[in-house]
Amino acid sequence: MMRKGVLAFLVLGAGAFSGVQAGARTTVLSPLESVKLLYQRGRYAEARDYGYPLVWDDLNQPEPLYYVAQSLGKLGDRDQAAAFFHILLRVLDENPKSKADARAPAWRAACQNALRTLDQGFEQARKKHADAAKGRKFTSPEEVDDLWMTDVRCDLHPLHGLYAWKLVGGRKDAARDWIHNTQGTIHRSGAKLMELIHGRRGVLFCIPNRKSHRLSRIFWDGPRQAAILRIGTRGYGFSFLLNVLVGEKQVFSQTIGTDSWADLRIPLGADAGTNAPLILELVVPETQRWSEGAFFDYIDLFEN
Repeated sequence: MMRKGVLAFLVLGAGAFSGVQAGARTTVLSPLESVKLLYQRGRYAEARDYGYPLVWDDLNQPEPLYYVAQSLGKLGDRDQAAAFFHILLRVLDENPKSKADARAPAWRAACQNALRTLDQGFEQARKKHADAAKGRKFTSPEEVDDLWMTDVRCDLHPLHGLYAWKLVGGRKDAARDWIHNTQGTIHRSGAKLMELIHGRRGVLFCIPNRKSHRLSRIFWDGPRQAAILRIGTRGYGFSFLLNVLVGEKQVFSQTIGTDSWADLRIPLGADAGTNAPLILELVVPETQRWSEGAFFDYIDLFEN
């Protein structure tokens, strides 16, 4: 039973809502309009939860991303709010349609304003990683500081591709204890952060792709003071091809399997001192029918 003057929200079909008010006509809202109204009414948890499905298959939608990020911030989830603000900024910078939207300057300003506060700890961690770059020595995979994550940037993939099922209540046709039902938050890099995978803590989950379908790369944006690139990686579900490029020059290539961690030591030689971008390509061979994901325990530069 509904009290007079109270607006109720009912899920209809693919997620639209019907606002029903006693003594008034029914208004059907689109999913996006519903998220916007929920946010405006301070129902931030619902705005967040109904916003996730709107960007599940396509991140290139700045308006629902904006309400998801803002709702997370209102709920006090500072890390996830920052991650979605970073993703929104990249969508505004990288997607031509989003960049041309008349509302883009306002969205960009909102992101930058929010991140001035939300990113304070992140920027301190990034500076700490940069300050320790000179003379950094590798001892073991377990000893690599997770600060390397502050200096990588991944090509954006939809939440669905990242298996971000934890955000939407879990995948119903999978076991409740499936890793993607129990782990995973969105990371500022655009990847998904996993807590514990095959004995390794603090792991990024990324998506390999066929080059004919969509590029999948990880960019190293950190200091370039050392000559040895070290990578800890493992395939998920299916193997993938890992290429390392300095600019357009490929300096390393290896197929990464699923049975164990590959701890790679890649001397960059004369290419270490260049300003050309350092890029990891995550490639599914064109002849490989299926693919799923790739785990990265660390990506960093060392003296040894």
